[in-house]
Amino acid sequence: MKTLSQIRELFVNARKLAKEASPEKAQSAAAYLKEISKHCKKLYEGSTSYMERAKCRNLFESIDNVIGILEDYGFVDERVGAFFGLISASKDAPSFGEISSGRGTVKKPIAPLPMASMDWREETPTAPQSVDELPSPPPPVAFTAEAPMPTEELPASSTAEKPAVPVTQESGTGQMPAVTDVPAPKKLEEFIGQEHIVSRLKEEIEVARILGKKHLDNIMLKGNRGLGKSTLARLASEELGVRYEYVDCTSFMNDVRSQRIFHEFIQRIANANEPVAIVFDEIHTLPVRLQSNLLTMLNDRVYSYLTESGTKHLQMPEFTFIAATTDYDAVLSTLKDRCSNLTFMMKDYTRDELYRIFLSKLRGMGLTANEEVIRLCINRCRSSIRDVTAIIKGLYSKAVLAKTTVITQAMVEEYFLRAGVDAIGLKEIERRILQAVAEEPKGVISEETLAARVYLDPKVLTKEHEPFLMKIGFISINSRGRSLTPKAEDYLRYGYFEFPDGTIVGTKPEYDGGMRAREAALETLPSTAPEAEIASVSTIEEENA
Repeated sequence: MKTLSQIRELFVNARKLAKEASPEKAQSAAAYLKEISKHCKKLYEGSTSYMERAKCRNLFESIDNVIGILEDYGFVDERVGAFFGLISASKDAPSFGEISSGRGTVKKPIAPLPMASMDWREETPTAPQSVDELPSPPPPVAFTAEAPMPTEELPASSTAEKPAVPVTQESGTGQMPAVTDVPAPKKLEEFIGQEHIVSRLKEEIEVARILGKKHLDNIMLKGNRGLGKSTLARLASEELGVRYEYVDCTSFMNDVRSQRIFHEFIQRIANANEPVAIVFDEIHTLPVRLQSNLLTMLNDRVYSYLTESGTKHLQMPEFTFIAATTDYDAVLSTLKDRCSNLTFMMKDYTRDELYRIFLSKLRGMGLTANEEVIRLCINRCRSSIRDVTAIIKGLYSKAVLAKTTVITQAMVEEYFLRAGVDAIGLKEIERRILQAVAEEPKGVISEETLAARVYLDPKVLTKEHEPFLMKIGFISINSRGRSLTPKAEDYLRYGYFEFPDGTIVGTKPEYDGGMRAREAALETLPSTAPEAEIASVSTIEEENA
């Protein structure tokens, strides 16, 4: 993280180059701005404040757009001059100060704006904008720019067959291509997996086109994290050809300030009077009162809110509601009812789909890998596209250091070893959780006790780690607490695990008649077996010992 004085120096240096307006200096000015943009992105990532996140996002997106203008057109665009305070600012060409305070936005560079004079030295420069106006940390609410950085898949190959992949080290050596990020799909048809959702969305979009509409029925996407809900929502809005807005519902609190921000956001969208798709990510975390405020929008495409002078109604005829949630049960039931036509459950990706996703993303990064290497990655990606993207980013860095375009098995194993991820995707903290349950003498441990033993907040334990452990069948939860399943014991004791598709990690053990014998005996008992009979079965393990 840079200091404020360093950021100020970068801005001043870029502004000096802009004053010269020399074409060959455009790239140098862009380089200075890139450092400022990186600083703003770090502030955005570390912020928990909704308003500051909004300011930061607007700032770094505007700076990135100025960088794009400089790289494509040099200084022959009035947006650059206005940004540095060298000519008068306008609505389409705001100054740096206006952008940092949230009063202006530099749109994406499509074509250069006309200029009265290409020599800014003839202008009477305005006072330079202070970098002190740089905001600190980041919000949830939609942003007219693009949705949050998607992490989902790239176009699938035209055939379902796995294409041949170069495997020789020699064939991949050479200079690494300059890649800014892991590629993401640009169209719905390029999205790999979730065919039951993609096909239905395509149909609904085609119906809307035939009827001349610019909106779809209310959509609800539910499922585990990292499956591509946000990406699907973004692609649907782009295919529909409407403006895209994104709301991170986790940033809203149950207080007056959050309600005011939420109302102002919806009012701004309604007053714009243009077709729009609003994506409410993690809708279940939105306070109940704000969820209730959405009901008239979903019913009649009218936003109603109470003011001192009475109830106001804002028409939103071309509004598409898209909600994403990882906890569908926590969503307001009346809101779920209004999405019943287009409610979809995101499915885990099959091994073949994950293979195609890995292959597409690797190719997009200029990398190659053989099938065995990709298989090792699939075992550890937890069927999450977010984890797939993280893995590929890590492997790309290793490839750059090795000056090769071929990902080898040694590189993969070293990456996961350093990341603390084992053969089936368990993280170190999750292995500690399993070990803590295994070491409990009673075999059952409460949520609070388990969280204390592994030094976690109970909410973090239940929201971030236990869902995956339950998904793979490693822990069982009941009113008494958490206990290990035989499947987890097999993995902890023997390193043996079988994926749902039949893929096996480790070697299937020869059971010693202990826990497995007891489990088998209990399963053979009739459901009405008396307690004494069940108790007698529990002595099997002791006798075998």
